[in-house]
Amino acid sequence: MNEIDRKRLRQKIYICGYTNQQLANEIGVSPSTISNILLGHTKPKFEVLRALFGALELSFDEFVQIFFPHEYQLTIDKDSLGDFDQGQPSL
Repeated sequence: MNEIDRKRLRQKIYICGYTNQQLANEIGVSPSTISNILLGHTKPKFEVLRALFGALELSFDEFVQIFFPHEYQLTIDKDSLGDFDQGQPSL
């Protein structure tokens, strides 16, 4: 996992009505873990990703946009090509 979209993650935490402390309590981590993720100092472990997915009620699309933004952008760019390469076999 590369960089996460910390701004989008902060927005989702706010929309869900959590403080960092409340979110940390909800998912069973320390508040410093949440802070370090939001500051970009730490990449969340799988268990934390799974807990955030549930606590923030993320759709799969939101999850990918937040935690895999580069890969999500590559998918969007590929999809936006449309029929650009007509006559070529599709992948």
